[in-house]
Amino acid sequence: MAVTKLDVSLAARAAGHLYLTTTFLGSLGLGGLAGASARALAEVWRDWLTDVGVLGVCLMILGTLGAMYYARRELNGWAYVIATLCTVLLAALLAAAAAVNILATSKNFEINLATPENIEIVALSLSLAFLITIYFVRVIADYSRLALSGHNASSVPPLRLAKEVSKLLRHRHSLVPWVHVPTNPGRTFVYAILFLLSFVGLNIWNVYSRRASPGTRGAIEDFEPWLMFIAWAGVVALGALARRNYVLRADRVLELDNRRPILFLRSFADDRVWIWGKGLFGKFRRKTIDEAIEPFAKRLGPFVAIANPNTQLPRLGAAQTYFSNDTWQNAIARWVQTAQMIVMVAGRTEGLRWELDHILADEGQAKLVIFLPPALRKDAVVAARWFSENFSHTRYRQDLSAIDPRKVIGIAFREDGLFVVETRRVHRREVDYLVAMQAIIFAMAAKASAQQQTQASEILTPLAVH
Repeated sequence: MAVTKLDVSLAARAAGHLYLTTTFLGSLGLGGLAGASARALAEVWRDWLTDVGVLGVCLMILGTLGAMYYARRELNGWAYVIATLCTVLLAALLAAAAAVNILATSKNFEINLATPENIEIVALSLSLAFLITIYFVRVIADYSRLALSGHNASSVPPLRLAKEVSKLLRHRHSLVPWVHVPTNPGRTFVYAILFLLSFVGLNIWNVYSRRASPGTRGAIEDFEPWLMFIAWAGVVALGALARRNYVLRADRVLELDNRRPILFLRSFADDRVWIWGKGLFGKFRRKTIDEAIEPFAKRLGPFVAIANPNTQLPRLGAAQTYFSNDTWQNAIARWVQTAQMIVMVAGRTEGLRWELDHILADEGQAKLVIFLPPALRKDAVVAARWFSENFSHTRYRQDLSAIDPRKVIGIAFREDGLFVVETRRVHRREVDYLVAMQAIIFAMAAKASAQQQTQASEILTPLAVH
């Protein structure tokens, strides 16, 4: 059987740049939009020319935010064009801010290098500007390499792959409405209010600390970075708690979205797998693999899983429903029959072993996808043993024994062989699994298209002979 390998290291790194720069620029844009709106309200009835100018700025910011939303959602060729323009714009804004900061360190915008404080500020600003410049150069270089990358082992350039997946998912979206009655309305309301109050309070604190007197400012500036980090981490955690209480259970999601589901299987111990979130604010809390692949999975169909019975609140990611020890196997068997794709995180629990044996016995390997968690990838011996224990009786055993688990992040099992997604290094990054999911969707779609062409040719050939 054939083994098709695809290295997504460059695509994942470029996607990481895209999410980070757009998050940072988007935050600046939202702040600018709020400031411009406040100014427009303050200037109303004073100068209509000012109102028109502020309105134009608001529309430009909204257009930029819309473009960045498209880039983050699609991850196709146009997304990287937008990300490149955003990177250049962000670099220009940061350069202007650094120049103003340096000029503002002296009276009348004349830098007095004889003042130790000014020398320290200028040196720190120049060092920071140098590091940021290096990062932006690397971002542009990675985008250029991605655009110029040729054919790889699968004969598919990364941008063409991304374009095809974007085209496939263009008119697909979750049928679950964004606004709905949460699973726990009371707690959702409480956490949402706490989140809003904390968010507004932090912004008020930022304004106050900047306008505080020199004596007060000097007393708080030593501890401010750590306090702000803890405070923002708390705000992100409150937002996550509000979202966890707001999400719907899997049975309700299946009622609202009648498409064939995407089934997510994992060991409950892997609910504690820690990977770095994408963007800027995603770094403040750990995420799971199903959270990483959810943006693409839920556009294919309802993304469902079984909830850990030892938890009171399902986590983010796949929509979950609680089952008892007597009913969970029947639920898995039913979902395996109806699922269009089965995504499994490799683990060593008995429940996961039963699920995998059931899939193979039910001839469901053609829709099986396996992701390797970072810990398993780092231990090649344990990973190889896991494949041997679970696939020694299948036709994939020889192909699985020939791959390097330290490079493998995901595997799609196809009738014609394996589609293996690799990265050069083991990272705990959400974006790696997101890009790997994009590649696997492409592989599954290509397989389905090839099968349709084969069936069409089998139908047309007798007609042609006749």
